[in-house]
Amino acid sequence: MAPTARVAQRIGGQTIHSALKLGWTPGSVLYTLEKQLQHETDEAVCLEKSAVLVDTFDCPQMPDIVVVDEIGMVSFWLAHCIIQYFFRRPKPILFVAMGDPNQLRPVKTNHNVFSVSLDIPIIRIDLKESKRFSPEYESIIQQLRYYVDTNDETGLFTYICGTFPIVEHIDTRFTKMYPSIGLPEIDRGSVQQFLFETFDSRTTDPFMDQNERRYGYNLCGCKRFAGTIHKFQGDTMDDDAIAMNFNGSRDLNLVYTALSRVKSINQIVALQL
Repeated sequence: MAPTARVAQRIGGQTIHSALKLGWTPGSVLYTLEKQLQHETDEAVCLEKSAVLVDTFDCPQMPDIVVVDEIGMVSFWLAHCIIQYFFRRPKPILFVAMGDPNQLRPVKTNHNVFSVSLDIPIIRIDLKESKRFSPEYESIIQQLRYYVDTNDETGLFTYICGTFPIVEHIDTRFTKMYPSIGLPEIDRGSVQQFLFETFDSRTTDPFMDQNERRYGYNLCGCKRFAGTIHKFQGDTMDDDAIAMNFNGSRDLNLVYTALSRVKSINQIVALQL
C-alpha cells in the first residue's frame, strides 16, 4: 500500500480513486484518457479532452473542505477535473492541495498543477518549517531545491558528488556492514534484479552477491529491503543505513525526491550514480 493510502486510512480519509469511485481498469474513461494524453504537450487539448471525466465522478458526500495531499503526483488535467467537480456543486467548499513542487512528476505526464496555469484562482501558501530533516540536513535540502528550481543538472550532480558518499558499485560489503540496509532503486519502471547468495524470507537480512549466480530474487519481494522511490513518495525512511542506486537517472525531480526521503545525511551510506 502506498504511503498516502496508509495515511488516508489512519485519519479516516480516502484516496482520490476511492473517494470519487474512479475506475482505472482497461477500457475505463480515466485509463483511456491517460493513454491518449500521455505524450500530449498542448495543455488546452488535455483540458478539452479530459472534460468528459468529470461526469464519471461520484462522491455522495457533501464535504465543506477537500484536502488532496501529494498533488504533484496528480496530472494537471485530473486535478482540474476534480476541482471543477466539487466547485460545480451549490454548496461552498474549500479545496486544499498540498505538495512539493520539486518532487516527482506524475507517472503518465510531466505536468502537474505546479507547472501549468489553470483558469482557477489559486492562493499559494509556502511551508516555512519542516520537522522531517535534521538541522544539518535542512541546509543540504535547501541547496538541492535551488538546483532543481533552476533546472541546473550540472550544479545538482556536482553538489551531490561533493556532499554524499558516492560509490561506483553497491556490492556485498555494504550488506555485510549493514545487514538490514535499505536499497531504493529510483529508476522509473521495475526494480532491477539483483542476485543473492543467501536469502531468508523470515528476516530482513538478505546477502547480495552479484558475482555468483546461485539464486535470483527480485528486490520487490524483500520486505523493508528495497523498492522504487515511487513507493516512498510522501513517506520518510527511518532506516539507519540506506544505499541508493540512481541507475543513471538524470531526472532532477526524481533525484531530489529520493534524497529528501531521509531525515539525516548520516542515514545514506552509499550512493551510486
